[in-house]
This record gives sequence, structure tokens and C-alpha cells, in this order.
Amino acid sequence: MISLTIIAKTLEQGNEIVSLLLKKRLIIEGTMQTKSKCFRLDAKKNILETNSVILICTTKSLLFTRIDTLLKERYKDDMPVLYSVPIVNMDWEQSKKLIEETKNV
Repeated sequence: MISLTIIAKTLEQGNEIVSLLLKKRLIIEGTMQTKSKCFRLDAKKNILETNSVILICTTKSLLFTRIDTLLKERYKDDMPVLYSVPIVNMDWEQSKKLIEETKNV
């Protein structure tokens, strides 16, 4: 089991991603933080500030590659940041729900 973090560039992209992943049963839930800021350095070492939307989703680790491929196909030139963190412990009932309600792998 993993906690999947997706950093979308817009609210529309975030809504689209969470809806897509839920409908395809690739996640069991998604939490969206809409008022986030992203900071990066440009080529001249200036700090760029942009808005971002953070999605935190719960899924099976074996579905990560499928989710990554799906997002790469859909957002070729506008791919959101995507990474996961393993879930070490989880409530047994929530774990059972995760197994039952996501795609079989």
C-alpha cells in the first residue's frame, strides 16, 4: 500500500485526475489541497512561484506503474509531479477496503 502524491498544475487538472483514478478504481480516495505554492529556480537562478494543487491518494503499490503510464499518456507535455511513499501501518478495516475496492493486480 502506498500514499500517492500528485502535484497538479491547476485545479481543473487536479479534479480531472482524481475523477479519472477513482472511476478506473486505481485509488480508493483522494484528498485535494488547492491553495499550495510551488517554488523553483529558473536558468538564471531566479525563484519562480506558481500555484499548484496537491492530491494525496491511497492505493496499492502494484498500481503505481499503471497510474504513471495513464497520466503520461493523458498529460504528455503537462505531466504532474508524481511520487509515492509506502504505508507501513494502516487500520485493518481500511486496508481491507483498499484491497476490495481497487483493481485486482
